[in-house]
Amino acid sequence: MEQPQMYDSADGVPFRRKMRIKTPPVTEACERVLEAFSTGCGSSMLVGRPRLGKTFAARWICQSIKELMGPLYWYEVSFEKPTRPSESGFFAMLLKSVDHKYLKSRRPRDLRDRIGEFMIERASESPSGTVILMLDEAQNLTDIHWTWLAELSNTVDKAGYSLFTLSTGQKTLYVTRNSLQELASDRDNDFIIGRFFLDMNNFRGLRTEEDLRLTYREYDNTKLDTSKGISWVESALPIAYRAGWRLENLSSQFWSAYCEVWKRAGRNDSIEIPMTYFDLLVRQILGDSATFNVEEPAIGFEQATEMIARSQFAKSI
Repeated sequence: MEQPQMYDSADGVPFRRKMRIKTPPVTEACERVLEAFSTGCGSSMLVGRPRLGKTFAARWICQSIKELMGPLYWYEVSFEKPTRPSESGFFAMLLKSVDHKYLKSRRPRDLRDRIGEFMIERASESPSGTVILMLDEAQNLTDIHWTWLAELSNTVDKAGYSLFTLSTGQKTLYVTRNSLQELASDRDNDFIIGRFFLDMNNFRGLRTEEDLRLTYREYDNTKLDTSKGISWVESALPIAYRAGWRLENLSSQFWSAYCEVWKRAGRNDSIEIPMTYFDLLVRQILGDSATFNVEEPAIGFEQATEMIARSQFAKSI
């Protein structure tokens, strides 16, 4: 469902523009993946249920590796569930994902050779000798896909360089790993496990009031225009911002409201808020100038729960 278009008060910039927010779960995941990368591990995985923000986290991490470890190339590949695995289709899709020009040949060997050559070229241009593939929706990969990826990795390794993969996917990836382990006597399966399934990290949503507080603070500090130094909050709610109000002020109230919505849904387990729905809540707040663009913004508890409901969070649980 499309949300109403929201604009900042100054230049009419739509708030549907994606904001890069480093949440506590992103920070935790980044630390684990950076450790794997720094110690020479060839891969890492972020595993969790849909809408938690795994894809965004992986993009953030890839960019962080690029900034921290020197110049290198990283490419995002998103995998739809194939109706029938095709070697030529698989390698053609990889070439398309790395913005490689189209090859007239559709022979698997030609496509495989070209993506291998391309990965080696890109890795050779990095001081680390590494190129990164971010594999999104990796739960859609079958055993044969993992085999093809392993062979691509071998091609890069034999040239003296490294291919690091950062995969994101749902918890069925554990099922894939377990099924491969059951047939670990198969040398290909054993290699695939060692190459892709050793560093599997559970990615989480927001689980505590402190998570909310730190995430609201990131929104408060995120700039709409870095050249002018204007934050999203300042641009959207200038009266409240000049009076010293910040989104972070809402942490306690909205945490209580989230817990109430969770309870009303009949959930007795620990609460977890997917970042997708939390972001929709923040956009509601920034777009509601009548309520929040005043010197002392205030809302009632039921109004807070209604806003959470409109963020689609209740439907997700």
